Amino acid sequence: MKKPYHIGVITGKWEKNNKSISTTSKKLLKILKEISDQLYVVSANHDVNYSDENVHFKKINVKDVRKPFIIAIYYFLLYQVNVSIYMIKLIFSKKIDVFIFCFGADLFIFPILIAKLFCKKIVIRTDARSSVLLRHSNQPKYKIFLFSFIEFINYSLANRILPEAEYMIKYYNLERYINKIVVGPLYIEDIFTKTNNFDTRDYDVGYIGRFSKEKGILELSKALCILKEDIEINALFVGDGDLKYEMIQMFDSYNIKVNFVNWIKKEEVPLYLNNVKLFVLPSFKEGMPNVLMESMACGTPVLATEVGGIPDLVKDKFTGFILYNNTPQCIAKGIKKSLEFTCLNEMSDYIYSHVKNLYSYQNIVNIYINIFKTL
Repeated sequence: MKKPYHIGVITGKWEKNNKSISTTSKKLLKILKEISDQLYVVSANHDVNYSDENVHFKKINVKDVRKPFIIAIYYFLLYQVNVSIYMIKLIFSKKIDVFIFCFGADLFIFPILIAKLFCKKIVIRTDARSSVLLRHSNQPKYKIFLFSFIEFINYSLANRILPEAEYMIKYYNLERYINKIVVGPLYIEDIFTKTNNFDTRDYDVGYIGRFSKEKGILELSKALCILKEDIEINALFVGDGDLKYEMIQMFDSYNIKVNFVNWIKKEEVPLYLNNVKLFVLPSFKEGMPNVLMESMACGTPVLATEVGGIPDLVKDKFTGFILYNNTPQCIAKGIKKSLEFTCLNEMSDYIYSHVKNLYSYQNIVNIYINIFKTL
């Protein structure tokens, strides 16, 4: 395919403790390089470290402030102003054809208005819809209204909206924009493959990611404490976060031994996934989690909540197991039932081949080529 596009990639306001986001963003950049001969990337707080002379980066540092709300909004808008200024410089100095807003940039009203003002094509690749997440967590109505209004403007201005999975269209109430929507997932890297026989794996349960509230990590920890009264579970937790100390205290009080490993290199992740029998992700919110696809590519069945795009990937008792809520009691019951599932070994073989084919690099690149052809 001819590469006519110069693409500006605008990322969301990344938190400083989110170590995985820059790694995930590299996948999108690799896909876009098949379409564009020049990429210009704006990121917050993290360097993407994508080595290519035709990919140009601008990192903007921004404070991580969540409370009070008015101060958080101030820094959020300040970041948008800085992004907008850089976009204007790009527009006048480079021939940018398309701006793609991704990884948490759905609410970037100032940059999206700038793109529209200069008649540039706008693509929003959405991981989640903030107003829906606020509604699910019973946040004040004024916040929900404000975010809904901004989303309405941005989605209306966009030429294409790319949710990560089909299920997200319904889950995030995107049906009104159906004529603009094309599902735009990411691919699974070749290093994620099944290398260990299922029966030889050391850990019954595993988790890799941030130890943060939205991941349901405390609920998972409490579930393991509940299970101690019934069965003995060998558990592996890889990552770090604000809740780590609380988790360790909880396990110590119940005399439960859990293997904690700090952040590891991407190349090491398949080794750990190939040593786990069940990957558990009891999140409160998600898009299409890369770690679930990577787990399945390593032949590791997953137990996950029915949020975001997860139901597209996980079909209960067929390609994994669904948690219908993430209370500790439900998670404990789900872990026990999943580990006792009679066809777990066969599931491991099936999901390995299934996701490797469905989310291969070339399949995903073809999806994005078709998206840009129709802009």
